[in-house]
Amino acid sequence: KIDRSFVGTMGSSRRALVLVRTLLQLTQSLGLTAVAEGVETLEQADLLRGMDCARAQGYLFARPLPLHDLLLAIQITGGVLPLESTSG
Repeated sequence: KIDRSFVGTMGSSRRALVLVRTLLQLTQSLGLTAVAEGVETLEQADLLRGMDCARAQGYLFARPLPLHDLLLAIQITGGVLPLESTSG
């Protein structure tokens, strides 16, 4: 997992961006899959997608749910959870 503290500052910190890119390159070259934590904005998701990050989690995608509610949401939506509204 790539810690949320790095993901959250990618847009404002060159060091964080380089670190995330390097971690993704390392995991890919080792045949591993990284998960980026704490994705809260479309900008973060776009940056990660541009670095071929295949997995991410965070409030942008869904709030934490009890297992029963998560399974129900997956069943209802066919496995595609909607992005959270950023307008509040």
